Amino acid sequence: MTASGGRMFFAGYYGVLFRAPSLIEQATGGGPLEAGVLLVPAAACSVLAGRLVGTLTDRFTGWQVSAGLAALTVVGVLVVAIFTGSRLSSARR
Repeated sequence: MTASGGRMFFAGYYGVLFRAPSLIEQATGGGPLEAGVLLVPAAACSVLAGRLVGTLTDRFTGWQVSAGLAALTVVGVLVVAIFTGSRLSSARR
């Protein structure tokens, strides 16, 4: 990754972290405490993923790590879709 690419990544990442609490507050109707509590697992996963990716890149090539993480992302999206699908379909009725 080039230096400018790294800066753009971090600008986007911290932009999301800055905006996420207010979006959560709007979506749930809760306050700042609820938004913060909902973001704790994401922060913990970010820390763990950073440590894990560092170890994985020592063992595997960059594209292998990226492909594995992309596959995990797809699995995560499918799990969320499966567990929230029944609520979304009942809300439309």
